[in-house]
Amino acid sequence: MIYQGIVNVSAINDFDNVNYLTDCVSAERKNRISKFLRDEDKIRSLSAELLLRHMLSTIYGINVAEIMFGADKYGKPYLIGSELKFNITHSGDYVACAVGDADMGIDIEKISRMELPEVYSVFSGSEREMINALPQDIQADMFYRLWTLKESYVKKTGDGLHCPFDSFSFDLTGDRILLKNSKKTDSENAFFNRKLDGRYWYSVCFPSDERLEDIAEYDLLRVIDAFR
Repeated sequence: MIYQGIVNVSAINDFDNVNYLTDCVSAERKNRISKFLRDEDKIRSLSAELLLRHMLSTIYGINVAEIMFGADKYGKPYLIGSELKFNITHSGDYVACAVGDADMGIDIEKISRMELPEVYSVFSGSEREMINALPQDIQADMFYRLWTLKESYVKKTGDGLHCPFDSFSFDLTGDRILLKNSKKTDSENAFFNRKLDGRYWYSVCFPSDERLEDIAEYDLLRVIDAFR
């Protein structure tokens, strides 16, 4: 079973109001937060680990003070002393987290205008053709949909930059989202893909034999209250 949760962080606009909560997260996270210059980046990063700890506590009954993290050779974090897996992502007003007993990858991106030809050159030929076939005013929307799918896949596998985005492609023409590697359809992975708030694309990659629970929406202020 894989659980997914999301929280809107726009309720907090001054990091000084929640700075004390950095004592509730890992030393690595606290150090990362200290390097951000903008309050919004600090708030997103802090909220990401708070949401993860809250989900691990409420779903699995894990004491938040006992949660410790490590990282594999690719930098993918894991829970020390537990077989549970997790992944987090954030963009704009949203922070999302997935936890479960199997590897997964998630990504959320805010849709924005861009010069597409230069950016989507990293996509496969079939994906570029799919974007170019669309009216220009919705090409960016498709770009972000595909981008989040690709990010979710490489985050699930843990390959990161070792898996070029043009080495695999997505087919979105049917009812199912199909992943193709070397012209073969991948049957081991399934995908969840949803547009949020009309301004964000959100994707999850998970094993095809696993069950994915629907997105649970958390109230950030209630999450924070759990750490007071």
